[in-house]
Amino acid sequence: MPEGELPEDAAQLPAPVRDAISADTAAPEEAAPGVAAVTPEAATPVTEPTAPAPVTEPTAPEEVAILLPRVGWAISTKPGYLAAPVAPGTHRSRRRPRLIPRGVPGRRRLVFSTIAAIAVVGVAAGSFVVVRGTAGVAASPTLSAADAARTAGGTATTSPKPTPTLPGISASSSFGATAGTVYFSDRFGSQYSGWPTDLTANLQHTTLQFDNRGYEIGSLGGAMHHLVYGPSRVEKQQMSMSLTATQENSPLGAGFGVSCRRGTDADQVVYEFIVTNAGRFLVDRWTGTPTVDGEAAPLQHGDAPYPPSIVPITVTGVCATMSDGITTRLALFVDGRLLVDFADRVRLSGAGWSGGIVMSSLEAPSTMIATYFEERDLTK
Repeated sequence: MPEGELPEDAAQLPAPVRDAISADTAAPEEAAPGVAAVTPEAATPVTEPTAPAPVTEPTAPEEVAILLPRVGWAISTKPGYLAAPVAPGTHRSRRRPRLIPRGVPGRRRLVFSTIAAIAVVGVAAGSFVVVRGTAGVAASPTLSAADAARTAGGTATTSPKPTPTLPGISASSSFGATAGTVYFSDRFGSQYSGWPTDLTANLQHTTLQFDNRGYEIGSLGGAMHHLVYGPSRVEKQQMSMSLTATQENSPLGAGFGVSCRRGTDADQVVYEFIVTNAGRFLVDRWTGTPTVDGEAAPLQHGDAPYPPSIVPITVTGVCATMSDGITTRLALFVDGRLLVDFADRVRLSGAGWSGGIVMSSLEAPSTMIATYFEERDLTK
């Protein structure tokens, strides 16, 4: 339809409508030279709308799990607090820790929560592993080799731990006369303390009695050793015995000391530690039950600085069996001074050693008075 003309059926329209159609279809006026034609809508510059930026679906924030190798908890920082996949052999926390502060939006919230979780674990455990996803990558430089291997599901190669030292005396350790813990002692103040007496033991060559000085052991003559064992009857693998005593009315060469024994009958082993009034010491061993007609095997002998006399001396003997059950370390002290320290190897039986007193006599009668006796456990 030519510009400015009305449609054929426009005559039927009301006049106002026809006028409006004529105005809309009229040809625009020609602009004067040098003057831009401006429509009413063009009076204000209109900027074409740019295409909207593509809307990207929000991706799930990266899930970070904090693994405590020593504690065994896994904490997820993913919103919703779902437990993150962790390495096999660990446990998941059923707690719902609030690591994300309120009011921290978007990615800042995830970053903040990760830092907070690391700080908490670092303070609590001292070392940590950050695990992303299910890869189980160890990222902590302070993680031990064993923990890293467990996290990766492998086996760690570590240096063997040193074998712990057994308690007590070893083959080379040093010790003194008062080593160990006292588990029995007696100052011989009562005849009912358990030591044998003439009333309880019918001995042919020995007298045993209490008086106001202590516990008196005497011989009726004969070169022999008189063995008297204490009432404790406690057996120890490593023990020491100490005797404080005096000697009177005794021939030159008589003496006293301590003894340890273990086993019975033919399997019995007895060690004696004797100091004589001639200024000599002797360490010997009985194999089997000691008898009057028997003879002990001498192991060590030498000079003693403090011989028995009316002045009391303290004799200490040590019987300490090593872990092999065969080697026994033997030592002799007089008034705390070490005279001899050596090892003897012999087959042993019984649960352990028990201690006692020994007096060495000659043909003439001898007498000793014990004023103190004690036994010590060297493993404590």
